[in-house]
Amino acid sequence: GSVSLVLQPLMIAAIHAGSAVDMNITGGATNGRWAPPLNYVINVLLPLLEKMNYKGSIRIEKYGYYPKGGAHVKARIEPCSLKPLQLTERGEVESIEGISHAAAELEKAKVAERQAKAAENVIKRDLETAPAIAINYVKTQNPGSAVELFAKTKNSFLGSDALGEIKKRAEDVGKEAAEDMVKAILKNSAVDRHAEDQLLPYMALAEGKSAISVAEITNHTRTNMWVIEK
Repeated sequence: GSVSLVLQPLMIAAIHAGSAVDMNITGGATNGRWAPPLNYVINVLLPLLEKMNYKGSIRIEKYGYYPKGGAHVKARIEPCSLKPLQLTERGEVESIEGISHAAAELEKAKVAERQAKAAENVIKRDLETAPAIAINYVKTQNPGSAVELFAKTKNSFLGSDALGEIKKRAEDVGKEAAEDMVKAILKNSAVDRHAEDQLLPYMALAEGKSAISVAEITNHTRTNMWVIEK
């Protein structure tokens, strides 16, 4: 189970509470298929929501990978009144950072370093800039790895990621995350394809009209728009 998917509805509900809501989540995965990595929520979604007067923080106490999970995450959300989001101009890219992390038993094979180096090579080649990618080995219940990349622009934040899997080379994980980031930057939209649908419920709850520029309208976005209309 995905910790970020558990947090998604709670993050919306908590802004209507009478006081700050503290959450302590144990079990599940910080990184898994078909769900936003928690580092994306922390480094992309939360900074975007802060532009809407959202006040929240999330901290990973322990990473968890599929299939056993075993993550430990703490979150604090404060009640607020959401302001509309006006984000149609991305602005120049100011920096690209990231995290390459893997289970401690993969340190001997230098999985995190290899992921980071491959991601760095693609970004240097295609964007002519050097990303700052941190290396992190973590104690987990089973092996796993991932790369998350974050671009800070003048007006916005973009993210990409890739997940390590059995028989998938560490170099391919890093390359996949970097190529996704390159695509997001070259499309020149203010938010990436992952953030656009996640922002919609907050835009619907804000007092006033919001506007964001996107490179494409994903099926997730179409579904969210349909549900919000209902």
